[in-house]
Amino acid sequence: MHFLSDFTQKAVAEVFSTMMSLKVEAVSTDESISPSRSGITGVVSNVGFAGKMSGGLYMNYNDKLACDVVERLLGARPANADEGDVADVLGEITNMVTGTMKKHASAVGYSGWLSTPLIMRGEQITLEPKDATIHSFNLFRIPDLGEELGVWVFAKLG
Repeated sequence: MHFLSDFTQKAVAEVFSTMMSLKVEAVSTDESISPSRSGITGVVSNVGFAGKMSGGLYMNYNDKLACDVVERLLGARPANADEGDVADVLGEITNMVTGTMKKHASAVGYSGWLSTPLIMRGEQITLEPKDATIHSFNLFRIPDLGEELGVWVFAKLG
């Protein structure tokens, strides 16, 4: 397993445990995915990173999971995944996950900076990272919510 997949798994587990008291279980890791991923549906949050390692981390939530996470963090359930609080919360969670991954990467010499979160919502979303040589998909199960979370990381070293 590439260190980036390992750091991503640790970061997701750490943030979900600390911020929402939720246990997440890594279900699978695929490092052979093609750089272009299409057909993603729901809410996708993204934070980019740059420095000795550059790229982006993308978290994919279905509508129910997005609302569950907001309710768990804020204590009130949004009426739907289109509400502004959903984008704010998912953006902040992605920022924390990417920041935690960056902290682990910095410890082995890959320091860098983070971008502001970006939230996309729709059907048939396509992720096409330019020049990424590292491709990683991690699928997580969140038993307390009965949901799964997909996390993609596309990066290059240098």
